[in-house]
Amino acid sequence: MILIKWWKEVSWVVKIWWSKNASLPIIAACLLIKWKVRLTNVPDIWDVHTFLEILIWIWVKFIFSNWILEIDSSNLKEADFDLEKIKKIRVSILLLAPLLY
Repeated sequence: MILIKWWKEVSWVVKIWWSKNASLPIIAACLLIKWKVRLTNVPDIWDVHTFLEILIWIWVKFIFSNWILEIDSSNLKEADFDLEKIKKIRVSILLLAPLLY
């Protein structure tokens, strides 16, 4: 089910059960939005945690607990990455679009 409401702010509800392959691209896509985004049912797995650790390097703030992820990318900036972390996860390429945007 997708629910999109147009009121002072855009809000939408998408009910899905996430997998690693779905969650990381969605998290990366949320970086294109310059306000807070709340995602639910985000899997609490190693790949998600590693991706979030990479986001710290580009000044993204987040809170992740109980399968709920709140992301604030309003301060997103270029930065020098920890290459060891980047090498651990292939989806780091998804950061190109938000950084170039």
